[in-house]
Amino acid sequence: MNRNSTQIKGQLVRKGASEVIEEALKAGVFFSDVDEMDNWIEDNFDYNMLGHTDNDYDEVMDIMMEEVHDRVYEFFNQVQAGILEKAFLVQKSLAHDTDL
Repeated sequence: MNRNSTQIKGQLVRKGASEVIEEALKAGVFFSDVDEMDNWIEDNFDYNMLGHTDNDYDEVMDIMMEEVHDRVYEFFNQVQAGILEKAFLVQKSLAHDTDL
């Protein structure tokens, strides 16, 4: 079964949080607020890679590109349906025009 982006995000969040807590416990640090933790993370980790690998990035990119493709396809299907509806209404209106 293929994972979706929400499932992957949940997994990556848990993995990244585990990495942070593991290193914080090794360093013996505890934080009084989230800003203090954020600063510590920035000083000790590559935030862009925290919790994931290049393979995870590629998998998410593939999933999201497919989602984008589906949305674009749906958009143009809606445009096509709108053209048909609008053209039919105009044609119907013209059918009642006695000056034609």
